[in-house]
Amino acid sequence: MQQRIEAEEFLTIEQGAERLNVSPRTVWDLLRRVSIVRYRRPGFGKTTFVLWGDLEQAYRTPRPIRPRDDEELDAKKFAA
Repeated sequence: MQQRIEAEEFLTIEQGAERLNVSPRTVWDLLRRVSIVRYRRPGFGKTTFVLWGDLEQAYRTPRPIRPRDDEELDAKKFAA
């Protein structure tokens, strides 16, 4: 039986990765790219928590794709 996911539910990085069906590394990369508030809860040591609603919204938001630095230089050469 599937649990109802609350928008204000605290999740660990591993739990968030499991719900998004991605690796924990992908979630950590997302946290570095996007400004998501991270929490520590008393009694859980150094475990990092995030709000499910914030994590899901950040994961579902499209991000722009930029050319790599060397591709950008190549494009400038062709334009000249």
